[in-house]
Amino acid sequence: MNKKDLIKIIREVVKREIKSVVKQELNEVLSEMEQGRVVHKSKKASTKKTNFAKNPTLNNILNETANTSDFGDWPEIDANSLRAKFAGMQDGAAPQTDINNRPVDTSNLEPSLGKALTRDYSELVKRFK
Repeated sequence: MNKKDLIKIIREVVKREIKSVVKQELNEVLSEMEQGRVVHKSKKASTKKTNFAKNPTLNNILNETANTSDFGDWPEIDANSLRAKFAGMQDGAAPQTDINNRPVDTSNLEPSLGKALTRDYSELVKRFK
C-alpha cells in the first residue's frame, strides 16, 4: 500500500464517519424541534478580556470578535415557524429579501437557481428521518 492509497482510505473513512454523525445530530435537532424544545439558547456577550492566545495582537482581535453584538443574540427557532416558511417557499412564493433583509430582484436569477430554490425537497428530507 502506498501513500496515495492510504490517503484515499482515510478520506473515505472520515467521510463516512462525518456523514453518520451529521445525520445523527440532524435527527436529534429535528426531534427537539418537534417536541417544542429550544434548539439554541443565546448567550450574553461578555466584555471581560479572555486569553485566547499567547500572541497579544491575536488575543485582542479575538476578544473584539467575541465582544461584538453580531454574535450576541440568536433568534429562537420553533418547528412551526420553519414549516410555515418552507411551505411558503414551496408554493412558489420565494422570499424577496436576502438574509440581511435587503430586497432581491428575482427576475435576474438564473433559471437553474430559480429551479433549485422552488423545487419540492420534501422527499429528500424524509430520507433523513
